[in-house]
Amino acid sequence: MSDNGVQITQLENQLENMKYFQDQADAVERLAKNKDFKALILDGFCRDETARLAHVSGDPGIDEDQRRVAADMSRAGGHLKRFLNIIVQQNNTAQRDRPDIEDMLAELRRTDGAE
Repeated sequence: MSDNGVQITQLENQLENMKYFQDQADAVERLAKNKDFKALILDGFCRDETARLAHVSGDPGIDEDQRRVAADMSRAGGHLKRFLNIIVQQNNTAQRDRPDIEDMLAELRRTDGAE
């Protein structure tokens, strides 16, 4: 396979990955619009439960292990929100780069066919 052929394959793979990122970001958007997901996960867990657990983690009336577990669990909501935000950001980056990749791919295909 020529160097252009390798580059073409790599760019085609990047475009396929962009489809995956778009599908994932679309799923995050659908979840964010779902009233049950918002109430149970985003508000109930990521906001309310993590705040409660943060308070529990500072309670001197419980033993050190319980405080540590509460502190660890209190960070879970933030990790989930970060994970969802990363999915959206990956897609934003992919969609921003898509035209350049498509242009490079078209150029490589032209030059590969001319050889």
